[in-house]
Amino acid sequence: MLLPLLLLAVVPRSWAAVRAARAAYVADRHTLADRRLRHSVIFETSSRENALEVRAYTLRPWLLSRFRTVAARLEEAAATVGRATARYQLIGDAAAGTATGAVYAALLWLTANGHIPPAAAGTAFIGVHRRSDQRTSADRPRPRRHLQDRPLPRRLGRLPH
Repeated sequence: MLLPLLLLAVVPRSWAAVRAARAAYVADRHTLADRRLRHSVIFETSSRENALEVRAYTLRPWLLSRFRTVAARLEEAAATVGRATARYQLIGDAAAGTATGAVYAALLWLTANGHIPPAAAGTAFIGVHRRSDQRTSADRPRPRRHLQDRPLPRRLGRLPH
């Protein structure tokens, strides 16, 4: 009886981690073209090789507006992923907390009715508590950094006119 409850306490956080990772992957695939375009705009705007053409054809305002447009789209995609991840983690944590409460209640009931000795219940209590702490830190998705996600070079805003 205790094993299904223990599994029930672990599964929701794992589900939330998988859903959050899937949302991040889908957003990563959908923003690939924008990240590449942003990288190209940064290169075209800030490289020494292109400085004369940028100045001669007065491309600086157009390149900066293009960069702002792409950066805004990428920022919105990151915010969407953040909201989805937070939502999944909230649902997973709420379900896991409820299930953990059910495990503790079952342990108390089993101990009170003499089905398991108090020492075994205490060991199970410590095991559930430690496992819950480990799952909490291990299930959080780690942010990914791409080469194109480097900060904007300082010289981008200081091109010669």
